[in-house]
Amino acid sequence: QAIQYHDQFNLEFTAFDKSISLSLSPNFDLFHPDAQLTVFNADGSPQTVEKVVPHEYFVFKGHANNKEHQWARILLRKDLEHTTPIFEGAFTVDSDIYHIKTAPNYHLTKRSDDPVSMNQQSKMIIYRDSDQFMVEDQEDFGLLEKRHGKKDDIINAFSNLWEKRDIDVFSAVAVPSSSPSAVTQGCPTARKIAYMGAAADCSYVLSYGSVRYAKLQMINDWNVASAVYEKTFNVSLGLIYLQISVPECPAKPKSSIAWNQGCSNYYSINDRLSDFSLWRGTKGDDGAALWHLMTKCATGVKVGIAWLSQLCETQVSQQIEDDGSYEWVSGTGVSSITRDEWKVVAHEVGHGFGAIHDCTSRMCPCKGECGCCPLSDTVCSAGDTYLMNPTSNVSTNDFSPCSVSDICNTFPNIGYCLKLPDLRTGGSFSLCGNGILEPGEECDSGLTDSDCCYARTCKLKPNAICDNQCCLNCTIAPKETICRPAVSECDTTEYCTGESSQCPVDLFDPDGSDCANGTMKCASGICTSRDQQCMARGLRQNISEQCSFQKDSCLISCTDPKDPRNCLMLSGMFLDGTECGLAGFCQKGTCVGTGALNTLKAWTAQNKAIAIPVYIFGSIGVLLII
Repeated sequence: QAIQYHDQFNLEFTAFDKSISLSLSPNFDLFHPDAQLTVFNADGSPQTVEKVVPHEYFVFKGHANNKEHQWARILLRKDLEHTTPIFEGAFTVDSDIYHIKTAPNYHLTKRSDDPVSMNQQSKMIIYRDSDQFMVEDQEDFGLLEKRHGKKDDIINAFSNLWEKRDIDVFSAVAVPSSSPSAVTQGCPTARKIAYMGAAADCSYVLSYGSVRYAKLQMINDWNVASAVYEKTFNVSLGLIYLQISVPECPAKPKSSIAWNQGCSNYYSINDRLSDFSLWRGTKGDDGAALWHLMTKCATGVKVGIAWLSQLCETQVSQQIEDDGSYEWVSGTGVSSITRDEWKVVAHEVGHGFGAIHDCTSRMCPCKGECGCCPLSDTVCSAGDTYLMNPTSNVSTNDFSPCSVSDICNTFPNIGYCLKLPDLRTGGSFSLCGNGILEPGEECDSGLTDSDCCYARTCKLKPNAICDNQCCLNCTIAPKETICRPAVSECDTTEYCTGESSQCPVDLFDPDGSDCANGTMKCASGICTSRDQQCMARGLRQNISEQCSFQKDSCLISCTDPKDPRNCLMLSGMFLDGTECGLAGFCQKGTCVGTGALNTLKAWTAQNKAIAIPVYIFGSIGVLLII
């Protein structure tokens, strides 16, 4: 019987002498309810515009070998006439990442020294991150050092931009020990979805052979990359727009869509990012948290680039360079075709969320404004092992503790456009096994049975009354039983009512309530202040206080530690509920309330953003051919 898009099933096979069982359920979060697909001609005019129909795509998420920490993401090809279904994706087993590709896609993206499939009948190829050869001792790895002084030498770029104060400031909380440990305060406690727009230029579509195959590759990239964000930040990556070129590059690019052109020595990935940012700015507030462009056209070994901390930025601004040229800045990034394409997408999206590159041995030792994320306060190099490594040869799906701290510190100020999952639906299907109690289910304990619930059927066990937060020994918990402890001074503890198995709605102290012994105020359930938010965003740059003459602004402006007469404008906004003006409060970037001063005057200078590239190195040693 053919698998349907809403099915739950186990996918079982053997790989590298291991029995693999993937427990899979549909990923209903991948597509926005109103997701739209546009196929456009070489001149930029739309060829077709249609609503994305989820049941046309077989996109699944789940776990490997019944272990919650071993995630799996699979795209099942629709051509199920084969005896063995054709599928792509990735999964983790024993801390190793397994990649599954169709044979044509593997040969398209393989590196020159990767193994070649000798079986012409093979349909799929599996390889592991642990089989990847690292090449840090080979000549190519020296390219970062050889580019000192140039614009895309990221080490020099950070220090030079800081000296000029033309920056989009980045930050990280120092980890208070030599052992890596992530600081997640600030990231959402309830899962959210970052719906994105994804575009593919003509070079990308030509490489994959058709609009259909390019579209499936993009969907696969986002499905896999989302797994990393879900497990780390409680954020899913979804798609609200797919904008895909026909497989034909224009002889002369149209100025309104200049990023849609073939590869050229005269058109770099930086140029493509700038043009794509300008185009994104014309779309306004379209519901996309970020827009991302897929291309074939890397620049040398630079395979991806993105603007830093531009999550939820829908407008476009112009950035003047020292040579008089200009770039366009918005909430955008660019990734090119690589063997592990989803990792480049995840890396570049990480920049949009506020993460800078991890420190490498070539950047260390360093003190003060290193321009990179150290492993801890006592260890500089992150060992080329985490997702925000400046090169794409990482063999992990994890963000470093420093990157987690960066993103979680930044998120409350720039993540305002993300959506709650309950604002969308998964069609008419309740999904048993996702841990969420839905209509038609008596309980839902996830993948494994609980004392009260059968995981496979989502039915209560005999004599069990409930299996929710306000249940004790499978019956309704007594009144005043804590079901949701307070997580901060401005949060409130929720108690069971003694009459319902559901925990009451999550509540916070009112905005403006005193906290921290009267030194700070509550805002959106967090004990904070304008100074504290500046400090959290710029601790490594010694930023410690708000800009005193911008108290009426809800855009984050902080005192320049090198010259207190200057203000530094950071991307993002003060938390909703933060004090502003005279007795006012910030709300979605605007100061509102009795006595609020006039809104912020336009900033026209010294407000640069940083584009961060990623480079590619490394080869595979072992393949498994299916």
